[in-house]
Amino acid sequence: QTPFVIIHDGHDIGLLRGDNLIGRSRDCRVRIDVTRESRHHARVTVDGDSALIEDCGSRNGTWVGDQGTAGRVRLNDGDEVFIAGIQVLFRVSTPGVGNEPRA
Repeated sequence: QTPFVIIHDGHDIGLLRGDNLIGRSRDCRVRIDVTRESRHHARVTVDGDSALIEDCGSRNGTWVGDQGTAGRVRLNDGDEVFIAGIQVLFRVSTPGVGNEPRA
């Protein structure tokens, strides 16, 4: 377990070291079961004290705030992430560890 959490639909989903898939497939760490979501839509890679998100070639895109992702994008505490228009929230659960909050 890491200090990184995705909050979706009122649930905190802890991210693991390495790759964490987001999508509608049953093998995804963060499962969002809507048809506009790809089976493997996006990937959050946790490496040390950082978490990076990238789109997995989906049709409907992955956004951090109002910016579409192109390649890997570093996530910061409090980032709103949109997966095919579905909002999730990225949080760091331990203050002082991991990514810095936005100023």
